[in-house]
Amino acid sequence: MTERWSENTSEPNAKVSVLEESLWAGFQSADTPALRAERWLSMQVRQFSEPSAAVLVLGDEEGMFAPAAFWPGRAAVSTHVMAQAERAIQDGRPVADGEDNGPVVLACPVIVDGVVRGALSLAATGQRRDIMRKMQWGLGWVEAFLRDRAMQDIQSDGRRMEHVLESLAAALSQKDFRHMAEALVTDLALRLECEMVALGFRKRLNTKVVRVSHAVDFGSRMNLTRDLSGAMDEALDAGCLIVHPEPAGATVSNRAHRELARTHQAANLLSVPFDVGGDLVGALTFERRDGLPFDMATVELCDCIAAVLGPVLYAAWREERWIGTKLAESIKRSAQRLLGRGYVGRKIALLASVGVVALFATWKTDFVVTSDALIEGSVQRVVSAPFEGYIAAEELRAGSIVRQGDVLARLDDRDLSLERLRWTTTVREKETEYSRALSVGDRVEASVIQAQIDQARAQVGLIEEQIARTVLTAPLNGIIVSGDLSQMIGASVSRGQPLFTIAPIDDFRVILSVDERDTAQIQPGQTGQILIAALPEQPLPYVVTQVTPVNHIGDGRNLFRIEADLKETDAALRSGMQGVGKTTIEERLTIANWTRGLRDWLRMELWRWKLWNG
Repeated sequence: MTERWSENTSEPNAKVSVLEESLWAGFQSADTPALRAERWLSMQVRQFSEPSAAVLVLGDEEGMFAPAAFWPGRAAVSTHVMAQAERAIQDGRPVADGEDNGPVVLACPVIVDGVVRGALSLAATGQRRDIMRKMQWGLGWVEAFLRDRAMQDIQSDGRRMEHVLESLAAALSQKDFRHMAEALVTDLALRLECEMVALGFRKRLNTKVVRVSHAVDFGSRMNLTRDLSGAMDEALDAGCLIVHPEPAGATVSNRAHRELARTHQAANLLSVPFDVGGDLVGALTFERRDGLPFDMATVELCDCIAAVLGPVLYAAWREERWIGTKLAESIKRSAQRLLGRGYVGRKIALLASVGVVALFATWKTDFVVTSDALIEGSVQRVVSAPFEGYIAAEELRAGSIVRQGDVLARLDDRDLSLERLRWTTTVREKETEYSRALSVGDRVEASVIQAQIDQARAQVGLIEEQIARTVLTAPLNGIIVSGDLSQMIGASVSRGQPLFTIAPIDDFRVILSVDERDTAQIQPGQTGQILIAALPEQPLPYVVTQVTPVNHIGDGRNLFRIEADLKETDAALRSGMQGVGKTTIEERLTIANWTRGLRDWLRMELWRWKLWNG
């Protein structure tokens, strides 16, 4: 089109066409965003008849706006033109100031995907509608440029993330930190065409170099390790990445990097620090050969790698340290937080804890031994079978209240009755024989028969006594605490077999089952209270009367039997009821009462392992 215009137009128009072609060529060949914006603005203002000044304002990803190009120069752009551009950006719509066919200042925002990304402000003469329409058409190139730049940034970010993920996969595929760090620095050296990649972590005030690529025995190269540590310290102290050779306009000192480059003939160096939780903890140092400097894209990639992989490696490094080091560091960190600034909640908690410990270390309470308790009658009588026989009848059973002499049960006496009849008959027969012997005057025979009569009468008396004992009666007033023969009518019993147990109804004692660890604490005369499960409203006081050497196993513990007398009783109290007893030993410090079990266990373990001799 420009060639056709040059053939069919006058000489001035031909010169204009050639100038436009030159501007288009310059616009298409612009290799920087600033140059492209400048050449676009130069072409844009040529669409208007009498332009006087123009400015293109563009914003960055953080929303900060700045002039990208001026026409014809920065000095020619008035503050009014700049103000109109700022107004268009704020309002998000075109603005104009001036009359038609006269001087006018117009500004049109650059909107990409609904977001204001900049504005074009122009001072010209003519119809406002025509000027605004041409401005809007021309801004399509700016929108396309911004979209293209955003797409390039996305692609660049994607490539960087791909490198990061590949390096991360290479590191995480290893089994421990040493192999992980070695795989990472080697992979980075190959991927970024580096002569060397070193990894270091901040330890106290200096940085310790933990791995260098292509150098298994780097620890023996003391000079290299020292100089690398110095370069990493320099980046960590500055809090930013450091490049050598130093780029133009840099304000950060790189003396350690210059020394590293001079001593080890390193042409290009880059140190990138990384942080964990806001604290700088380590750095990566990269070295490239001469002729391959660190460009901006590589620097951004290395920064991204350090930001992502640094914390991962730092966590793995800390995890493999000696447990004593971890403990010491944890104590130090806790102390710094407690004694330093901030962490008000921890300081309040510490003061509260100290106050509570101090209170319990001076406040005394009763030391109490808690144990299971059983109510028994102070005296218990057992009614047993007087001889072998059979149960004939049951009159009372367990739980019945009895008085002395009340019939409890009866044994079958039929065999005894027959035996008594046999011996009674024998007595009568012998008495007849005795009378006959006396009648004939046979005194010897009479004496023998008299002895037999006495023997038979004794047997009758014995049987009658046994018959009387077939009636089992209560030996005292009380309550039957055990014995139920209702399911044993007709069953045989052996001599001495317990059938009933009777205890007084208002005279009880307490049996405490005390753990062997607490037995030595209890002495006769000490007092306590028992709370019965069936009577939980009112504890009953008792006095310890005897510490017996009888023990038994219960709940996996060795328990000893302690006897005590109740000071008070309750009408509903019954023998056999269970509860919990608390025996008061003496008044001791509260903290000693609470930690007694721990202290006893610790003494036993120290004794077991021969660490304490008592």
